[in-house]
Amino acid sequence: MVKLFKKLIILAFPVIIIVSIFEYNLSKIQNSYMFKKNFLDKNAPTLQVLTLGSSHALVGINPIFFSMNGFNVADTSQSLYYDYQILNKYADSLENLKVVIIPVSYFSLKYNFSSSVESWRENFYKKVWGLDSENKSSINVRNFSYMALYGQIRSLFYALKFFDVNLASNISKTGWYRLDGKETAPDSGKERVKYHESIMEESSFTENINYLKKMIELAKSKGVTVVLITTPVAPDYFDNVNSKEYNLMQNTIKKITEEYNVKYFNYFLDKNFTPDDFFNSDHLNVEGAEKFSKILNADINKEYK
Repeated sequence: MVKLFKKLIILAFPVIIIVSIFEYNLSKIQNSYMFKKNFLDKNAPTLQVLTLGSSHALVGINPIFFSMNGFNVADTSQSLYYDYQILNKYADSLENLKVVIIPVSYFSLKYNFSSSVESWRENFYKKVWGLDSENKSSINVRNFSYMALYGQIRSLFYALKFFDVNLASNISKTGWYRLDGKETAPDSGKERVKYHESIMEESSFTENINYLKKMIELAKSKGVTVVLITTPVAPDYFDNVNSKEYNLMQNTIKKITEEYNVKYFNYFLDKNFTPDDFFNSDHLNVEGAEKFSKILNADINKEYK
């Protein structure tokens, strides 16, 4: 038995070494989560405007066009839960923060990251940000292994590049993600709405309202101005939304803004935007992001001053 055990150790040793090499190098690959956490760790005290949110804000809001020093901490599929967790984590460090921008998309109030098709991304919040998952009862090997998180094929692909990979190359120094031109063969607005409605859960509605309120209360306790926004979409997206769901979203936001005396800017069907401003039906491209960021900055300046 002892000899067998020794043989198993000898056989396993090279595998352990290889896995360790993979894990170490994968952990050093720059991604959006790492980039944004590192930035906040170093620069939080200097920021005056912080943008939260999902990909709509990630690609649509470029803080370079803000009058005040800003950073975009939005990320793909980021939920209100993680918006709150990030704001809460850095609240004391954001000592010069003047304005926090909280985007609310069509799906936001009924969205749960943990049960969506994008739930695999949630493990980055645990491994990189050090935040508990939205579904706190879940145990996932991806929380402990970068190979499991990236997947075997992708991990091998990165290894063939000697791990010389930058997954945040499209992200600017202010946290904005650049999308050029038009998406190749994009989904129609109807298909995008259908997808967003598929990730909306009635059971998440109350929790998301609570996270939204907690963010507002936290910001106001620090003397920070709160601005709620809804980013622009193309007409073929707006035309396909469920009017009942949209009205519920708007009525809920109205109640919250009245309860907490905060401003809400709704750009959902803003006529300033043309088809040339969109990468697809619900995401702005470079030109659209510049236009939107300048409009948002002007509106924020009016509110803040």
